[in-house]
Amino acid sequence: MNPRRLLVPSLVGLALVGCECNRDVLGLIPDAGNPPPEDAGHDPPPPEFPLKPGDNLRYAVNNVTYCNETLEPMAECQGITEQSVVWNSEYTVKAPGATLDDSSNSWKVSAEYYWEVADKKGDDGTAFQSLSKLWFTKYGPWDQQLGARLNPAAVRSFDTTEAFTAAPTATSYPFFDFTKWDLAANRFQEFVRTLDSEPDFDVSQAERKMRAGFLEPSEPTYLHVVQLYYHPLGFVCQVSESIGPWRQGAQKDASGFLDNKIIFKSDVSAPRLTRVGQTMKVCKCSPLSAGNSDCT
Repeated sequence: MNPRRLLVPSLVGLALVGCECNRDVLGLIPDAGNPPPEDAGHDPPPPEFPLKPGDNLRYAVNNVTYCNETLEPMAECQGITEQSVVWNSEYTVKAPGATLDDSSNSWKVSAEYYWEVADKKGDDGTAFQSLSKLWFTKYGPWDQQLGARLNPAAVRSFDTTEAFTAAPTATSYPFFDFTKWDLAANRFQEFVRTLDSEPDFDVSQAERKMRAGFLEPSEPTYLHVVQLYYHPLGFVCQVSESIGPWRQGAQKDASGFLDNKIIFKSDVSAPRLTRVGQTMKVCKCSPLSAGNSDCT
């Protein structure tokens, strides 16, 4: 027998015994069933979004005002009659409700949006256009005529991670995912810092509150304070804005207005929520406010 024919198999066997990896490559070791390595960059999906198809969220009063009639004696409002708009808005969650957007790992809420202008005062050209200083004018039909309405109502896919700023999209309000609080809070503060390098902030997830005070870029003698409260069921619950002369050197919060003068104001509060199979309830916006009633 040729000794070389015996030598080759023996060498192969020794190689396989000495190298487990070669045996695996040759398919001689069965798969041990080890799970593939985890994707360290993939976050788990957020908790289920609280609102469901059929739930109706109604903001009965959305108000923006310039020189409220009670302020007319003030020098800043002399010769200016009240300029204001009030509208109501509704959001009805539609099937399939909230769906997960894989690209952002956040919820998108399909909802029917409706608004109607309920009251309007002024509309005096330049004075009326001054209302646009208020951020909230970017979130509703402030420049529409009295009695105007969105007909038919529009179904949109709303984001739930956007911060409240002066540059919203058509779908950035009013729904909100609390698991994205840090992201939205950072965006809120970053936007404000583009307007004023030394703003005043009060941001607290425990209180569900974001507040910023800053000087108006076009009128640095005017203080602008924006405050929001969010509801744990996943929406903006209260918006409050105030603009007026700043008491120079004062803190940039509600205490910083010169002689407590507030020339421009926006208000949104106490929305009503009607859940499927339940009666309408008024929502409690601040966890620190008195009373136990809420729409939860």
